[in-house]
Amino acid sequence: MDYLLDLRTLRCPLPLLTAKKAFAALAEGDSLCLQLAAHSADEDFVTLGSRYACQLKWQKILEKDEREMLFSKKHGVSLSLKGDL
Repeated sequence: MDYLLDLRTLRCPLPLLTAKKAFAALAEGDSLCLQLAAHSADEDFVTLGSRYACQLKWQKILEKDEREMLFSKKHGVSLSLKGDL
């Protein structure tokens, strides 16, 4: 299933915490598109996604320094979560 999560109006740390819940709820093969504002750090979302076996497929710039990042949950990967956000 494909999901869209608009985090552009949220301020730190809410975008990351909200994305964490969304990543945790994904099933194998699901996709999650995050819409982010300029103040969110891409690297944080890539790192968080990898903790939940989600791979960045693409990212694109929207208007006003906003962007989208598409993640996909990998098939056949067991999660090994060390630490917590």
